[in-house]
Amino acid sequence: MGFAGIPRETVAFLQGLEANNDRVWFEAHRAEYEAFWLKVGLDLAADLSGSSVLRDLAERHGFAVQRPCVKKGGTAVMAEH
Repeated sequence: MGFAGIPRETVAFLQGLEANNDRVWFEAHRAEYEAFWLKVGLDLAADLSGSSVLRDLAERHGFAVQRPCVKKGGTAVMAEH
């Protein structure tokens, strides 16, 4: 679908996690984590990866923009272009 913003449920999940930061609570709320934290983050990353937003932001704040890395045999190496 794409990134549509951070839903209120995300804030509620994070507040619950802050108050109950333990494995039992998290496992009981895993579906909320996946729907309102993980999916939202993945949607945002997917949208940003297809645009120049990240590169522009990094350059504006003085960060080096590196080429993507790929893992070969457990070692990160620069991707061939």
